[in-house]
Amino acid sequence: MDQHGYIGRKMRLPKLQEQPAVVIAVFGSSSRAEAALECFRTQFSSEFAGVEPYWAYTSEIIRKKK
Repeated sequence: MDQHGYIGRKMRLPKLQEQPAVVIAVFGSSSRAEAALECFRTQFSSEFAGVEPYWAYTSEIIRKKK
Protein backbone atom coordinates (compact mmCIF):
# COMPACT_ATOMS: atom_id res chain seq x y z
CA MET A 1 0.00 0.00 0.00
CA ASP A 2 1.30 3.43 -0.91
CA GLN A 3 1.61 5.27 2.38
CA HIS A 4 1.32 8.61 0.61
CA GLY A 5 -1.72 7.72 -1.52
CA TYR A 6 -5.38 8.30 -0.79
CA ILE A 7 -5.92 4.97 0.97
CA GLY A 8 -2.68 5.40 2.93
CA ARG A 9 -3.91 8.72 4.29
CA LYS A 10 -7.31 7.24 5.16
CA MET A 11 -5.73 4.30 7.00
CA ARG A 12 -3.89 6.70 9.30
CA LEU A 13 -7.19 8.10 10.59
CA PRO A 14 -7.66 7.22 14.28
CA LYS A 15 -11.01 5.50 13.73
CA LEU A 16 -9.45 3.11 11.21
CA GLN A 17 -6.72 2.19 13.66
CA GLU A 18 -9.38 1.11 16.17
CA GLN A 19 -11.60 -0.95 13.87
CA PRO A 20 -11.09 -2.47 10.43
CA ALA A 21 -12.20 -0.65 7.30
CA VAL A 22 -14.95 -1.92 5.06
CA VAL A 23 -14.06 -1.39 1.40
CA ILE A 24 -16.75 -2.02 -1.18
CA ALA A 25 -15.38 -2.37 -4.71
CA VAL A 26 -17.97 -2.06 -7.47
CA PHE A 27 -18.02 -1.97 -11.23
CA GLY A 28 -20.65 -0.08 -13.12
CA SER A 29 -20.96 2.82 -15.45
CA SER A 30 -24.69 3.20 -16.00
CA SER A 31 -27.62 4.82 -14.26
CA ARG A 32 -29.12 1.33 -13.79
CA ALA A 33 -26.10 0.34 -11.73
CA GLU A 34 -26.63 3.37 -9.49
CA ALA A 35 -30.10 2.10 -8.52
CA ALA A 36 -28.64 -1.27 -7.52
CA LEU A 37 -25.87 0.39 -5.52
CA GLU A 38 -28.40 2.54 -3.67
CA CYS A 39 -30.28 -0.62 -2.70
CA PHE A 40 -27.00 -2.12 -1.47
CA ARG A 41 -26.21 1.06 0.53
CA THR A 42 -29.59 0.88 2.24
CA GLN A 43 -29.18 -2.80 3.13
CA PHE A 44 -25.60 -2.27 4.32
CA SER A 45 -26.64 0.64 6.55
CA SER A 46 -29.38 -1.40 8.19
CA GLU A 47 -27.11 -4.41 8.77
CA PHE A 48 -24.02 -2.48 9.90
CA ALA A 49 -25.30 0.64 11.63
CA GLY A 50 -22.52 3.09 12.43
CA VAL A 51 -20.00 1.55 10.01
CA GLU A 52 -18.82 3.86 7.24
CA PRO A 53 -17.84 1.94 4.12
CA TYR A 54 -15.22 3.19 1.68
CA TRP A 55 -16.41 2.86 -1.92
CA ALA A 56 -13.94 1.90 -4.65
CA TYR A 57 -15.07 2.11 -8.27
CA THR A 58 -13.27 -0.03 -10.85
CA SER A 59 -14.89 1.80 -13.76
CA GLU A 60 -12.86 4.79 -14.89
CA ILE A 61 -16.06 6.47 -16.10
CA ILE A 62 -17.61 6.29 -12.62
CA ARG A 63 -14.40 7.45 -10.90
CA LYS A 64 -14.38 10.55 -13.09
CA LYS A 65 -18.05 11.26 -12.23
CA LYS A 66 -17.47 10.90 -8.47
